[in-house]
Amino acid sequence: MQFNVHKQEKNQITLLKNRVGNKEIMEKNNDGDKKSSVKKHIGKYKSMLKSKHRYYFDVEEFEDIIEYFISKEKPLEAENAIKYALNLHPGAFNLLMKQAQIYVETERPDEAMKLLMKLKAIQPEAPEVYFWIGIVEMSKNNINNADENFMKLLEVMKDEDEDILLLAAFSFIQHGEYKRAIHYLKRAFNISPKNKYALYDLAYCYEQIKDYHNASLYYRKYLEENPYEASVWYNFGVINSMLQEYETAIDAYDFAIAIDPKLNSALYNKAVIYSNLSRFDEAISTFIEFLETEKNSIDGNNGLGDCYRKIEEYENAEKAYLKVLEIDKNNIDALYGISAVCALSDQNLEGLNYVIRALRIEKRNPEFFYLAAKIFLRLGYNQKSEEHFIKALEIDPFKVKYWKSFSELFVETEPEKSISIIKEALKVIPENADLYYLLAEYLFNFNKQEHANKFLAKAKNLDPDYLNEFFENCPEALKVSNLV
Repeated sequence: MQFNVHKQEKNQITLLKNRVGNKEIMEKNNDGDKKSSVKKHIGKYKSMLKSKHRYYFDVEEFEDIIEYFISKEKPLEAENAIKYALNLHPGAFNLLMKQAQIYVETERPDEAMKLLMKLKAIQPEAPEVYFWIGIVEMSKNNINNADENFMKLLEVMKDEDEDILLLAAFSFIQHGEYKRAIHYLKRAFNISPKNKYALYDLAYCYEQIKDYHNASLYYRKYLEENPYEASVWYNFGVINSMLQEYETAIDAYDFAIAIDPKLNSALYNKAVIYSNLSRFDEAISTFIEFLETEKNSIDGNNGLGDCYRKIEEYENAEKAYLKVLEIDKNNIDALYGISAVCALSDQNLEGLNYVIRALRIEKRNPEFFYLAAKIFLRLGYNQKSEEHFIKALEIDPFKVKYWKSFSELFVETEPEKSISIIKEALKVIPENADLYYLLAEYLFNFNKQEHANKFLAKAKNLDPDYLNEFFENCPEALKVSNLV
């Protein structure tokens, strides 16, 4: 249960895009009276529309009016204002730029590009022209052309602007071009190392290209500046889980839960970590806490069942799996889990029933065939057991435990067949110490000492640490082995 969705705030994107091309962003106009004058111009324009009189506005006043309608996502009103403005000020560059922006916002890329190329010819050093050309190229999926125009934009600007860099990066993020986005985000980060959008998007982009170390680094930097965002603590936990930094991940989930007690996915992920670390008591208590509010969670109940199974609390494990099957009678994980529990607690017929049900759903799952083979063997159906071992090995011939268990089927009745099975296994999985030790054991027990010593020597070369344990398990070898 992991999620990590990139959530760029829409209001911030709209604000930044609407400022592009304005003197406000290109010249950093910080006039304290700006807001009141803008409000005045808009009021005058609305009054004109109501009275149907004709009022005069200069170019800058029209820019404010048009910008207001764009920011309110009213493209029709913005376009009407542009038409009126161009009647009064035909050929005004800034107004034509606004018209191009409206074409972009209303998804008319061909009209936008035609106008932008004319504006580029008029003012080839105007940064905003290259920005909007880049945006149009991106909308047409011309990634390289978009990149060239964004780079040209940065070249003609007097000073790099973090907002422009962030918007260029966001455009690439929308198209899955994460490495290109990182280039712009790092430049924004260098201008403003505490900018939350740069930090978050850097972490997100690195995560998407599976550079989890850098993703963790920038999530950490983000959280140093914005420590009360539960979703980011959650993401930080996910990334550190991937890095196998489990204690850091657990701490991150704890912070996420402290900030947002309803963030149950953090509880679930924390429980999974405890389970993977074999800290089953902590995993069980965390799964139970998670299930208090998510009682019908299939993943939660399966996880709880798995933990109980591993600490041999089979009754509790069975209850958890049965809860899943009440919700989804064909849930594969629960069917496997409960069949394993039944087998481990000598309820072999019940276990066989569940695993056969599982096999009807997943006909190519080798683990289900393997478990069925083990249960058939316990019930004394040796032929059925052999058939299911063979099926498991047909699907996955590289699983050592399948070969070992299959060979054990014939130890008492056909020892030569056990030997041939392991020899066959070694053709598929050569250089496996476990298989060589088992083959040596069979040969010693079958009084084939010369061959046994040869294979034991090979096993020792592959894994010398197991030799003493081998002699404990195979006392016959002690008497005749030349490796004692």
